[in-house]
Amino acid sequence: MLMDLYKDRERLPDNPERHQGRTRARAHVDGSWPVHVYLEVKLSHELFDIVTTLTRTTQSLVPSTVSMLQSTASLKKNSIPIEAESAEDASELHISLTRPIYLQELHLGRFTSELESLVADMDVIAQRYSQPKFYPDPEFHASFAWALGGGVLDSKIVDAIPELDGELGHDLRHCSIGVKRVSWKIGQKTGSVDLLAE
Repeated sequence: MLMDLYKDRERLPDNPERHQGRTRARAHVDGSWPVHVYLEVKLSHELFDIVTTLTRTTQSLVPSTVSMLQSTASLKKNSIPIEAESAEDASELHISLTRPIYLQELHLGRFTSELESLVADMDVIAQRYSQPKFYPDPEFHASFAWALGGGVLDSKIVDAIPELDGELGHDLRHCSIGVKRVSWKIGQKTGSVDLLAE
């Protein structure tokens, strides 16, 4: 059971270097665990090539852009993540089904029992724990890069979007993604439940 994973109550200290300079959006509160529910996106060769091209183009315009396609080899070594060079070595992206929410330790067991029964409406579950609903008009997406700083979305980026859409948009819209499971992360621990094939 997932609750057994939290017996040690160990929390790793913040290390912005491991997260390319990012820091927590919310300060740590003892007994409160960040929870995120998502779909895993395993990249095909075609999708990996498209995302890599988009990331490199964005990096040429905004040098602080960081790819989210991390090498699984570097992640397994628990070292500073490095960018993946192939689809086989790339970490999975994800499509969020909830915002990051925070649950008290006493709620974790019940929350994961509800996930395991695969309650379809995640907003109902989040509201039950006085957490925000998912975005009002969600645009489900998998983020592939990010950049620090408030001024990164400048005119160079805005002007490049139609050109990138013309070059890669058609291919990207015609890539299919197979979803096999719903996954969750609570603190540093992960779990998932397989979706039934129809």
